[in-house]
Amino acid sequence: MGKYSITLEVSIAPTDSNRILGVSKYTKARIFKKVKNEIIHLVRSRGPKEPLTSFKISAHRYSPSFMDLDNCYSMLKPYIDGLTLSGVIKDDSWQFLNHANYKIDQTKIKMKDEKKIIITVEEI
Repeated sequence: MGKYSITLEVSIAPTDSNRILGVSKYTKARIFKKVKNEIIHLVRSRGPKEPLTSFKISAHRYSPSFMDLDNCYSMLKPYIDGLTLSGVIKDDSWQFLNHANYKIDQTKIKMKDEKKIIITVEEI
């Protein structure tokens, strides 16, 4: 049997972390909850038999503007939380994420309503 892999296309636009810093903690929590729930909904019965402890994550962001690299990594937080809550990855603690391989790409698009992020998790 092959290694587990899942690709998720999330229609909720990834928000620039600088914009999140300027909102109330309630608005931030609402945004993060929406993203986490979308991940859980997309995974449903497609999750692995056991949560992954060794994995790589690729994220491709489609947006009208580019983000700095540090913002790209912080933008992944609610998506990683959703992958943990849905049982795809075992934990989002340093013990597991420290060994994860990350790849983040961006593509500039013209239409705001086409914003999305595609996340792939592969067992290694």
